[in-house]
Amino acid sequence: MILEALLSATIEAMLGLLAEIGLGDAGDDLRERFLHTDAKKRSRALQKAFDAAMAAADDPEIQDFLASSSFREEVVRALLDPMRGFDLQSLQAQWGERLPEHALAVRRFFNALQNALLADEIWGPILSRYQELRFQKTVRDALEARQLPLTDEMLVRSVNQALTRYQAELHGNGAVAEGEGAKAVGSGGMLVEGDYHQIVRITINQFLGRATEEAAEDDLLRRYLDAAARQANLLPWAKVTTDYADPAGGEGLRLADVYIDLDTTELRHVEREEELRQFLRKQREAERISAQEMVSRHAKLLIMGDPGSGKSTFVKHLTYLMAQAGLAETPQAWLARLGEWEHGVLLPFWVELRHVAAFAGTHSKGNFPLILGYIRHALEEWGLAPFWDVLQARLASDDAQVLFLLDGLDEVPKEQRQQIVAAVNALCGLYPQQRYVVTCRPYAYVGQPWKLQGFHEVTLAPFSLEQIDHFIENWYEQLAARGRIPADEAYKKAQSLKQAVRRRDLLGLAERPLLMTVMAQLHAYKGKLPEDRTQLYADAVDLLLERWESRIDGSGVLEYLDIPGLKMSDLKSGLYRVAYEAHRLSPKREEAADIQEEQLRKWLAPYLNDDWNKAGAFIEFIRERAGLLIRHKPDAYTFPHRSFQEYLAACHWLSLPDYPSEAARLMREDWDRWREVLVLSTGYAARTDRLGLALAALNALLPENHQPGAAVSAEQARVAGLVAQSLVEIGLVGVRRGAGGETVLKRTRGWLEAALQSEVLSAAERAEAGRALAKIGDPRFETIALSRAAAASRRSVLMPADPTLGFIRIPAGAFLMGEDEEQHER
Repeated sequence: MILEALLSATIEAMLGLLAEIGLGDAGDDLRERFLHTDAKKRSRALQKAFDAAMAAADDPEIQDFLASSSFREEVVRALLDPMRGFDLQSLQAQWGERLPEHALAVRRFFNALQNALLADEIWGPILSRYQELRFQKTVRDALEARQLPLTDEMLVRSVNQALTRYQAELHGNGAVAEGEGAKAVGSGGMLVEGDYHQIVRITINQFLGRATEEAAEDDLLRRYLDAAARQANLLPWAKVTTDYADPAGGEGLRLADVYIDLDTTELRHVEREEELRQFLRKQREAERISAQEMVSRHAKLLIMGDPGSGKSTFVKHLTYLMAQAGLAETPQAWLARLGEWEHGVLLPFWVELRHVAAFAGTHSKGNFPLILGYIRHALEEWGLAPFWDVLQARLASDDAQVLFLLDGLDEVPKEQRQQIVAAVNALCGLYPQQRYVVTCRPYAYVGQPWKLQGFHEVTLAPFSLEQIDHFIENWYEQLAARGRIPADEAYKKAQSLKQAVRRRDLLGLAERPLLMTVMAQLHAYKGKLPEDRTQLYADAVDLLLERWESRIDGSGVLEYLDIPGLKMSDLKSGLYRVAYEAHRLSPKREEAADIQEEQLRKWLAPYLNDDWNKAGAFIEFIRERAGLLIRHKPDAYTFPHRSFQEYLAACHWLSLPDYPSEAARLMREDWDRWREVLVLSTGYAARTDRLGLALAALNALLPENHQPGAAVSAEQARVAGLVAQSLVEIGLVGVRRGAGGETVLKRTRGWLEAALQSEVLSAAERAEAGRALAKIGDPRFETIALSRAAAASRRSVLMPADPTLGFIRIPAGAFLMGEDEEQHER
């Protein structure tokens, strides 16, 4: 069967490539197993797995899908590279509107096929050894040195094209296949020992640069667009951790699966960052315009936004849609996803400007503008050097044919930023008919001496409630489509998460796409978000740290710093200290603090063997990988949200020599600054088996009982209310279990009950005291079952704790009933 021929030829071609570059020994065991296995047995084993997969798919209408060339390629790619997984979205271009109806069946087919082959005594060892071999560092280094592909995508495509040509020739000449396992015989036919091995040799020669003819332009274009679409469709956060991101196993989500269209707000010209910050604070009230619509309106567009606002995600999504439109025979379905797009199919080039800056430091400019020089270099690295001529022809056209997506001006080193801005302006001047999008964080552009010429400026708006809901619906629909959870359960979980993110303490996080993704991952894994903020932040912090720790290429932060004995717990403690110091010194109380780089290095060094240079190296690592701490200004960093800063500062409080008394002192000095930190610190203490410390801190803050008849000041009521909030954060069951917990609970109730009777407090202050008292148990009320049936079902109500349950007894007597002239005495 053709699928077996493609899989076998690809494996043999890669083994041949390794032999050509001097790594034949590395694959000797695989070559021995592969070449000495009866081809007929391999074919029968794959046919058996194929039949089992068809049965699992349980959808006979997908037969024509499975026979398509694009499907064969995708199956073989996924079998050989399990980290990339089976990308059903990549088949949309060929199958269009027919795909969604059969998507689940196609996925069931692939999963069953993969499981059957890995369990097979013939194919299982072959695939496992191949996967192991392809990801060995020596193999990857050797392939990279020869500018050969590091993945199997282009190799599979080349082999498949050769097989397709031979298959067409075979059918065109009337050749037939006869006998079990026979490939084909006849005039121009494909023979098992003839053309099959010729295909392998031709493929090897092509990749070694010994092809007799240049690839056709359409083939080059397809190869480029295919690579661009795959790279742009990766969702980095989907595989941060297996537990959180993939709760039921299986493949990772793709960007296109969960992408939500972003909005922008028009930005009047501002000269100072503080003016911009004032604008951003009022952004929810401004007119929102689709980011895609702004790209369509303006040939040159600058998109600004804070970390986690979705800048890079947006340009990657544009790249993906344009690439898929270029691959499709009928691109309108893809272009329609861009809204009112009027510029046809453009050739997308997504360029990370930090890579251009690095290229500028190591390469001479040559005869090309800097950005084009980098693109030519990148094409050579991707094995697509001939595509440079295709790009040149597109650029020289009189109308727009190229869309440059220049991502991350803020990630360029400050000393090179002027150079990169000049390079962008030069490119625009050389090809003014083309279209350009640049992304940047505000600090790196507003108020700076460099300016992009003729660019319209917009900022990304936070998620609206409608966008948040749409994101959540997409998230769970895609998990259900992959068979991880049943559709009805996905619907229930989506409704649960929608309700959860409307909590006052979570809505500000959900408005940021990055943090919304974090919460979705936590919710998918645990089934719900924690009821208390302390656990939510603890889980979210662990997930954000995974972005630094878990790297497929092995370049996690611990490997990067290379300090013997260093653990993630050391870095955690260092970040706790950073958050505490930043919170203590911050002049602002509404936003996360700006942390100067010198301060950051000073606070981190003690946790890195007092090594100033290692602290600097850690900061360099942070620049490249936004996570729990992100670069915010040229020489300043911040946490993704003030609430994370408060939580981490609370964690540091527990390491202070005398946490209870120190917490009380800080609260007396600056109540507004530390109130949230106190609540979170008590919750964190209780969840890390330090309940006694949490209760001691609250006892230090509210050390005395209220004396009957004594007045209650606004300050005393405020303290009692915060202690009540902390008791709820700890959990009342835990409070009662802890030594002295019942005492603190009764004391707090006494103060709040007295506050309700106080004539000193305003009505609003008394109402706040009442709400706090209700959360910890108001002694003025008792639980009453309204009936025996209600008691049996544990349904009850709170009623005033007096003999009449709050009702007023009215003695019998005459009264008037009715209105006006219709009144009658009764």
